[in-house]
Amino acid sequence: MAAETLDLVGKDLLEQLMFSLYPDAETIYREYLQNACDSINGAAKLGIIEKKDGHVSINIDKFHHTITIEDNGTGIKADEAEMTLKYIAHSKKKNESAAGFYGIGRLVGGGYCKQLSFITSAQGENVASEMVFDMNKIREILEDDEDNSSASEVIHKVTTFRNNIPEEPQKHYFKVVLKDILPDYHNVLLDEDKINAYLKQVAPIPYEATFFNNLIKPNITKDDSKYLNYYNRLNAVKVSINDIVGLEKPYEIKFKGTEHEYTDDDRSDNAPINEIRFFSITDSQLGDLGWGWYAYTPAGTQIKAVDPYTGEKVLTRSIRLRCHNIQVGDENVLNKYFKQARSHTYFNGEVFIINQDIRPTADRSDIAPTSVAKKFQAKLEEFFRNDLEKLYQKANKANKQLENIRKADEEIRKIEESNEIPAESKATELAKQQEIKKKSQDALDKIIKKSNNQTKSMSKKKVLLIEPNYSNKFPPVGLMKIASYYRNLGNWEVVFYKGDLKKFVIERITDNLIEKLNDADGTNHNWHFYKDILFEYVRTRRTKLLDSLPLMISAASDDEKPVKNIVLFDLVNEAKDKYWKKTWEQEPEWDRVGVTTLFTFYWDITIETIEFAKKLVKDPKNLMVGGVLASIQPKELAEATGLHIHKHGQAGGIHIGILRAGDLDKGDTQKIDELELDYSILDEIEYQYPMSNAYYCYTTRGCVNKCAFCAVPTLEPDYMPYIPLKERIERINDLYGEQKDLLFMDNNVLASKDYPKIIQEIIDCGFQKGAKFVQPNLLEIAIRNLKNNINDRAYTIKAWRLINELYNLLKGEESYTLYKICEKYHITKYLTTTKENLIAAYEEIKPIYEKHHKPGLGKLRIVDFNQGLDARLFTPEKARLMGQIAIRPVRIAFDDIRTEKKYCAAIRMCVESGMRDFSNYLLYNFKDYPDDLYKRLQINVDLCEELNVSIYSFPMKFHPIRKTNDMDEDYSHNRDFIGVHWNRKYIRAIQAILNSTKGKIGRGADFFYKSFGNNIDEYNMLLEMPETMIIYRFFFEWLGDEKGITKAKEILGHSMEHFSTQAWRKCFNECKRTLPNEDWNDVLMFIHKNEFDKWSNKFNGSLIKKLLSFYKNNRKSIIEKDSELYKMKQEYDKNPTMQLTRHGKKNS
Repeated sequence: MAAETLDLVGKDLLEQLMFSLYPDAETIYREYLQNACDSINGAAKLGIIEKKDGHVSINIDKFHHTITIEDNGTGIKADEAEMTLKYIAHSKKKNESAAGFYGIGRLVGGGYCKQLSFITSAQGENVASEMVFDMNKIREILEDDEDNSSASEVIHKVTTFRNNIPEEPQKHYFKVVLKDILPDYHNVLLDEDKINAYLKQVAPIPYEATFFNNLIKPNITKDDSKYLNYYNRLNAVKVSINDIVGLEKPYEIKFKGTEHEYTDDDRSDNAPINEIRFFSITDSQLGDLGWGWYAYTPAGTQIKAVDPYTGEKVLTRSIRLRCHNIQVGDENVLNKYFKQARSHTYFNGEVFIINQDIRPTADRSDIAPTSVAKKFQAKLEEFFRNDLEKLYQKANKANKQLENIRKADEEIRKIEESNEIPAESKATELAKQQEIKKKSQDALDKIIKKSNNQTKSMSKKKVLLIEPNYSNKFPPVGLMKIASYYRNLGNWEVVFYKGDLKKFVIERITDNLIEKLNDADGTNHNWHFYKDILFEYVRTRRTKLLDSLPLMISAASDDEKPVKNIVLFDLVNEAKDKYWKKTWEQEPEWDRVGVTTLFTFYWDITIETIEFAKKLVKDPKNLMVGGVLASIQPKELAEATGLHIHKHGQAGGIHIGILRAGDLDKGDTQKIDELELDYSILDEIEYQYPMSNAYYCYTTRGCVNKCAFCAVPTLEPDYMPYIPLKERIERINDLYGEQKDLLFMDNNVLASKDYPKIIQEIIDCGFQKGAKFVQPNLLEIAIRNLKNNINDRAYTIKAWRLINELYNLLKGEESYTLYKICEKYHITKYLTTTKENLIAAYEEIKPIYEKHHKPGLGKLRIVDFNQGLDARLFTPEKARLMGQIAIRPVRIAFDDIRTEKKYCAAIRMCVESGMRDFSNYLLYNFKDYPDDLYKRLQINVDLCEELNVSIYSFPMKFHPIRKTNDMDEDYSHNRDFIGVHWNRKYIRAIQAILNSTKGKIGRGADFFYKSFGNNIDEYNMLLEMPETMIIYRFFFEWLGDEKGITKAKEILGHSMEHFSTQAWRKCFNECKRTLPNEDWNDVLMFIHKNEFDKWSNKFNGSLIKKLLSFYKNNRKSIIEKDSELYKMKQEYDKNPTMQLTRHGKKNS
């Protein structure tokens, strides 16, 4: 209906189109989506894009009450835009590939907003066009009975148009914008979850990858290859909602909405989909009118509208009708073709209309009544009643048998509980009911036997746990608990990874390739033995590697040449292409992925890991992110990644703080934070944690203090005074073997009222003072766990490593013997090692390993409260109790000089109770002064001398955990924060000093005073000293003493005294003494910025220039062979005159 024709039509037409056509508000998404699909198909036909690159982006802005739907289709040319966008009910889309037929849906969104806009641009044009409909004005006109405007006149009154918006010529799109959604529709149209669920049902989108790979792909060509052709012609586009990409049809490998008892592993879950079958609806004259697939539930299992395990609406119940892959009607639209209405509740499936003369009604609620449509409906009814109804009848029979069994069980219970039935009669009645139950059970078994049960592995879910590839001392305790959680569920495969995630993807692709090769290869080759070559080929694409693979078919006679095995060649190259063409991203393997986070200054690598993890998980909503950074900065992380904050009962999202029961799965009662750690996952990776071979535990959680610099109040807001320890330790021993040390992560154990109980439990676990650890036979444990199917991936790696370590220790005949065993079982390389071969080889390796496994008398065990102890909470009794356990060192916090008295008292109490080894982190760069650090270090040195103990001090630079209002940038994401009383030069000076002391200060007054100065004044001069002079301090001092001056003249012919520390100090003091205060303060400010590569033009005086010349970075000159400093440094190193001494050891 062209615009001029609208002059003959009253305004009531617009009311019908905008307010009455579709009864449900969410259908506007479907209407605009089908128009977008048509535009994308048009762009693909014109060669503007490839069809696979078509994309529809939906943005739901709850805050501004706005919806935007944009496609990358053809767009509309500027000179056609105005008339095209004003056309009503005049669609040019009559061809077979068009999803929209009538051209009446463009204005449908107007009924739900105050302003409706269409913005579009065509390829090659440098302008975009915009048509805006004022929907409030339309409502006023339509409600005015005195206004007799035609539909065309109304449109002219309420629209504004422009086609001069600057745009890039290469862009092409069509955008619909609904502004100011009416309040009555906020709960529907702006609810992302509801719209997500709705579009998963109706939109022309791809299948979920696991469903496609396990059910569609292997079955689609079984009956007829035509179904693959039909599938390939399906209209499917990429749809994203609020940047959550990859919207997929909700079909899974199980029937959502069902209850099923798995007798083989004693669990209850949704029933598995046994297989899917394909069918066509065919007319003898017209040919195929439609095609589809169906799956029917195992005998007796009905699909409910709400899933009994998740409580969510089932989106896949019944067989759905689709035209151009867009759903027609709802789940009940095809019910009328069954004899019994409830028959549809035993099926999943889809029927696709392929005849262009069969189309939906205008509101898309059913099929429009055409002559061809009637034939289609008749054939569909015939198929449903003659074929599908029989399957339902089987299910109905199974239901009856189940009901008979239930009734028999109820009668048996009543008979057994009755006191009125005589004994003889009771026995007879019981026998009768038992016989009824047996017959019903036999009948049910026969029904079930006829169904092809899905294998156990098919229903097993997969979870991948990832730690970003940064360097850290301690393993990811949170992930170790989550691994235990999923293993306890019983139907999850758990994998842990830390390292290059691309390498991990290649390994998984290679493993999948090996399975396919073993299935396809008709020879006796075990393709796992070629894993290293296959891995390298996928990684590098080096065709030369193919020569090392058995990819040729042997010749039948000597006269013939071997030929390529095309099937195997194709499989290998398919795997290679899967990685390099990134098709693996379209087929994610993991049902859930969990990423842990640590310090905020690891921001960049953490974000990179999360973004990569999105490619690995089937549904981004099942991407779990937790840990320190996630808990401290959840909003910032959400903004950077697009993830949502976690909701209780839903696994995905950004988790804050401790995981509690039900956090990952609604209704689960496991107390995740109190689970034993899964130590096996640490053996799945190449990375070796420095702090290994220890139990990692908590006996308390949280802290009673709320220190401003600390993350604990956020991570663990509630103080828990006692968490049982012994049972977890025993469980770890049973599964993974004993560990040497006991490392506690408690933040304030001394605050616990149960502190005496905690100490006793530590002793009961074998960590009393003087306790020793005898190393168990780790290879024996690894093989035992392989036999018991405990983390095959981990213990295959661990066993191989242990055997490899043994081989490297052996010499002579034993070494050769072990090598031949490994060669025999193909375990010389990790990539070719299999669980089965390790177990077989162990019997031959065992005697050699046991001969060299010499645990000896054991090593002293260590208890370590690694997070530090609160000096203010020490009492003589608490110190006495602590002295009973194998604690070493005792870490007592000394973060503030104001706690000096409490700190010293705590040290003395511990010494009186027999403890002599101490350690602490000394926080600096917070609100402290630089002098405070020196004083705290000096206190520790003095205590060592006075009490004859060892105290190791580790100065630790404060790093903010979040951005505060006084920061000019977010320093939590880097390491550049400078405290209020510090400056960048002082920070670099401390780091340079610590570089020479290996990051710590221990016992030895001489060592400390030489490192940090004999007094505060010398310490302050060190802070001002050029960095190169601090790092090579003794060398630069030597240049200025008599020996250095003499040696320079001997070698170079002149003195190098002008480079010496003495020369710098003299110049520094002269500047300080002679320069005006303002000039001197400017010089100090420049020095303190530590940006000596940015020379300031404001300093013109020769004395200032001389001083600043010392701050030039001379490190390069020291290592350049032709430089004079290099020559002098080489001479100095032959006979250094000064050395640091700690505990009698000399350090140059």
